Amino acid sequence: MTYRLVHTDASQILVPPRVAKPDLAQRAFRSDVTAGLGKCPSLPGSPAVTMHGHRIQVTVTKEMLLQQPSGWLSEWTAGLESEGCIAPGASPRLAEEVAAALPLDMNQAIRLLYSNQLDITPQMRIQVVSPILREGATLDDPILTSVEQSGNGGGITASVKSTANLLGYETAMYTVQPKAGGIGISIAALYADRHIGEATERRPEAAINYFRFPGDAAFYRVFYEAEQTKYAALVIAAPTRAELERRTKILETGAASCEKLKNELCVAVPKQVAINGLVPVTVNGGPVWVTWGSNIGGVIRAAGEANAKLLLPKLAVYKLYDRKLVRVEFDRASPAIFNLIVTGGEVVSWK
Repeated sequence: MTYRLVHTDASQILVPPRVAKPDLAQRAFRSDVTAGLGKCPSLPGSPAVTMHGHRIQVTVTKEMLLQQPSGWLSEWTAGLESEGCIAPGASPRLAEEVAAALPLDMNQAIRLLYSNQLDITPQMRIQVVSPILREGATLDDPILTSVEQSGNGGGITASVKSTANLLGYETAMYTVQPKAGGIGISIAALYADRHIGEATERRPEAAINYFRFPGDAAFYRVFYEAEQTKYAALVIAAPTRAELERRTKILETGAASCEKLKNELCVAVPKQVAINGLVPVTVNGGPVWVTWGSNIGGVIRAAGEANAKLLLPKLAVYKLYDRKLVRVEFDRASPAIFNLIVTGGEVVSWK
């Protein structure tokens, strides 16, 4: 079994395993997820789902998938789970199966699976970078100033300086794991490094933990605010995936704030704090953590290789299919493979 990256007149198509033709427009397949005790709703514009004993059969068309917004597939399968169509906890697996059922543009499946926000997934680590302030200063006080200078050729060079409020910065790391004995994930502090001047001190956890939620929280999303507010993002949580999607829709109506969610399972993150999702990729036998949204080209640069094109003749890429690693076949005369987005668990090598 292999993935195949095929060039067409319009785009680069990623053909999944068990699919013969890059122009396949419809497919029916027997899912590996267990059927639930409820009924499977028949919704216009959604894949058809029918019961077959303890399993379900899904019929999906390419035309229908291409009409859906970002993250729709995870939202749809979460709805099936809440209706009892599939077993509790089965929605992520079914979403992955549907995303890999048909040939799609190279990164279309990822767009269908994940929202435009940061969806926290089990293989991730979360990095939080926060300023360390002098005593008496708050995160509402300015910490940076900008001095602009004219450059050659009519350009402008901007130099950024810190105010006296800023002493250093703290980098905290969190691990994300499947929830023990339950559905969803748990987030736990790994460590926090405090940098002041040339000194670095490691502590068990950050001064402020933005992921400390009640025990029933199981699904998490970092909602980045596009409008001008005093917050950079909101960390929201929910006991079920369907509830997380419902809470996200509430935030998408106008300016987002925890008050819209009645301050339940919601934490506001100040503008001076940065939250990044990191995913693991194995590169030449060793782990490399890259920022969520990185592609194969970014993985290679993160591993210290400046000229990725020179690696094409000996480059090997593997990605997960049905929880197993399978090879991605591609044209070695084309750099298109470098645009393939990684989601964690991929294996890349050239040695």
